[in-house]
Amino acid sequence: MKSMNVDLELQNPYAFTVIPNKSECQQWVEAVLLAINYEKPCSLVIRFVDEEEGMALNHDFRNKDYATNVLSFPYEVSEVELNIAELANSENHIGDLVLCEKIVTDEANQQKKVLIEHWAHLIIHGTLHLHGYDHLTGDQAEAMESLEIEILKKIGYTNPYNAS
Repeated sequence: MKSMNVDLELQNPYAFTVIPNKSECQQWVEAVLLAINYEKPCSLVIRFVDEEEGMALNHDFRNKDYATNVLSFPYEVSEVELNIAELANSENHIGDLVLCEKIVTDEANQQKKVLIEHWAHLIIHGTLHLHGYDHLTGDQAEAMESLEIEILKKIGYTNPYNAS
């Protein structure tokens, strides 16, 4: 795979031990960027949270009173920041992903999925959200799922949408 210039920060404030490492996350994010032809240097934060923090974030930002597997927070640059960034030639922060460790682990177990493949799928899914992909309509969902399947296949993982 072509090497990308991605500054990836992993946050694990709860000291989870069954989460992907930085190298794995880097591979998955880069696979997305390669698939969508995104070639600019960029930065991204991936934060692994417990159910309480996941629920609070989902409530505050989506008005949903439950923890979910992945939340995507795209970073939108203001006009002033854009001018400063251009002058400083700084990296482009594409956003933050928040993954709830217990939800992801429980889903993998319930759906009889390989845990590392489920992590990969959700980080790929979230990274696509950061780049404007969505699944609000049937056509959007079909396009996003097809791209996820293609990316996962390229890195050697199975189709996450196949029924178990």
